[in-house]
Amino acid sequence: MPFQADRPRVLAYIQACTHACHSYALEGRAALEAVRRAQQFLPAQGDDATRAWLLCLEAEYLAGLGDRQVAERLQQAEEAFHRPRPHRERAWTRFLDTGRMAAFQLSVQYDWATNDR
Repeated sequence: MPFQADRPRVLAYIQACTHACHSYALEGRAALEAVRRAQQFLPAQGDDATRAWLLCLEAEYLAGLGDRQVAERLQQAEEAFHRPRPHRERAWTRFLDTGRMAAFQLSVQYDWATNDR
């Protein structure tokens, strides 16, 4: 069965998504920690669309906290976004397109500007 060979990676991905989705129900530092836990489930290489999504979420939460790491996370998200190989990415990460990336950038820049400390 094809799923069995990829089972550990799929289960790790499900854990990552679970923590990421949970972050939407949280605020502030708790949301940031949830998305950082999600990132720990990704493999060192690959799953770049998912990585880009999680880095964008992290940038949003950092911006809301006024943290200066925002620019670095957005840059990392952009780099990850441009690395994916569509035939190797998970079908459910295809929501992350250039329009969504632009929306993340706008959201982060707005939050950063209004929460700059």
